Amino acid sequence: DYWPAIRQLLHSYDWKAAVHRQLSVVHVPAVGVWGSRDHMMPHDGMKIYKRLVPGIELRPVTDAGHIVTEETPIEVNEMLLGLLDRVYSG
Repeated sequence: DYWPAIRQLLHSYDWKAAVHRQLSVVHVPAVGVWGSRDHMMPHDGMKIYKRLVPGIELRPVTDAGHIVTEETPIEVNEMLLGLLDRVYSG
């Protein structure tokens, strides 16, 4: 029952909520990672975060799907390490 519930949750999520809801701007360093072949996230779905999180670095992963952390763990880890380096080395 777990996987059907997760699938339903992901398919019912409002991926464009930030477009039609009033959300506060957050000033923190961040990295937005998604797969270029993600069928759940619209191709331009991460762009809204540039307005909401000005310190975000958007990083699509070529040929990865929705579970980008499992499909390309090395690439994702490198991006996260880059974020930590950016945060801690100023």
